[in-house]
Amino acid sequence: MRYLDLTGLDRCAVFASVFSVMFHPEDPYRRNALKAWLEVNVNFCQGTLEEISPETLRFLIEAGDRGAGSDLRKKDPGRPAAGHALIALLTMKAAHIKDAGLDKAFYLVSEIYRGEKDYDGKPLRVRRESMRKHWRSYSSVAHLWAAYLVLLAEAKEGGYLKDVWRWLDCERLVAVAKTIQDQAEQCSLPRRQGPLRRDSAIRIVGIAGEPWRPDELSLNQRQLLSEFTSRSNQ
Repeated sequence: MRYLDLTGLDRCAVFASVFSVMFHPEDPYRRNALKAWLEVNVNFCQGTLEEISPETLRFLIEAGDRGAGSDLRKKDPGRPAAGHALIALLTMKAAHIKDAGLDKAFYLVSEIYRGEKDYDGKPLRVRRESMRKHWRSYSSVAHLWAAYLVLLAEAKEGGYLKDVWRWLDCERLVAVAKTIQDQAEQCSLPRRQGPLRRDSAIRIVGIAGEPWRPDELSLNQRQLLSEFTSRSNQ
């Protein structure tokens, strides 16, 4: 298991560390470049550029070559979809749904996304067939994306979605993510598939968890699950 150690980091460093690993969990070069880009931009906004380390400046030069900042503008539905799948799985487990596993979670997420649009008004293309690929790519940080979705939903419901710095509190995001990960590690997949916990998962260190529990299944979600047909042994 890998670790994301946030012990003693300030909010700027937590923000850069968390989002860089969320976007590039398996690519250390792109992750370091994005982290440097984020640190410099946040410090610039705060007027604290003098605090930038030589190592960060070195990665920033690489970030310029790699176009690290553009990573944030690239729309990859697989990232939030992995978080949604984890939330769906925990929600089904809490509701004691029979054989609640990844296949049902992938199905539920793809059905929920059906007809939805992204921020640009374009249709979201998250099909059940592609969910397994998304999960393979981002399952190690699914708890972080799940927490991001929790905070996003709260902002939408509270009417402060446009106030990004209010709701995108990375320290709180990490605290919620830690609790989600702890709950996920208690889950077992159906039909003797073993625990959900993966050795590749990135475990958070240095920030305590915050209480969180999944919402109850809606009537629509229960209806969708009643129409589920298995396509895998999970």
